[in-house]
Amino acid sequence: MSRLAYEKLNSQELVREHRYITEKNKLEKERAIELANKEEELIDQAKRDVDIDQIADEETRNKLKMEIDKLRQERNQLVHTKENVENKSLADLTDNEFNLVNELSKSKDHYVQKKRINGQHVLLLNGEQFNENDNSPSYYRVMDAITSLTRKGLLKDLNNEGKLFELSSDGKKVLSKILN
Repeated sequence: MSRLAYEKLNSQELVREHRYITEKNKLEKERAIELANKEEELIDQAKRDVDIDQIADEETRNKLKMEIDKLRQERNQLVHTKENVENKSLADLTDNEFNLVNELSKSKDHYVQKKRINGQHVLLLNGEQFNENDNSPSYYRVMDAITSLTRKGLLKDLNNEGKLFELSSDGKKVLSKILN
């Protein structure tokens, strides 16, 4: 009987290791494809630069070079801005936003819900209930955090009715940076 248990444990360990290696290989392939695309883009840019240098009219050539340089700078800014969204969002979190993200990470269901119970606006978060009338400061802090985090793209409205919110994928990235 004990042999059977050891065999199951070993088998499970092998399956986990196989999944890890498979995922690692997949990511390495994606990285290689990305690098190849960047190399190809650089080669294409160099070829276009050579074509531009062959333009006889110097004024036209210089004007075209300036326009292309401007477009390349704009493109590079877009790429770098996209990569820095998570860092910027993390740095821009207010105390209320940070507290809400933290509470969402601790909750069982990982969402915050807006409801109307007996004519009162209520927020449900991690088993706690915040009433608009009874607990005004806490209620409004959470409401403000929901609004601003949704605007930043860190929270998403699950039912598109403004009643049920959870962390978006960007919000989860920010949360993982907070926890690490």
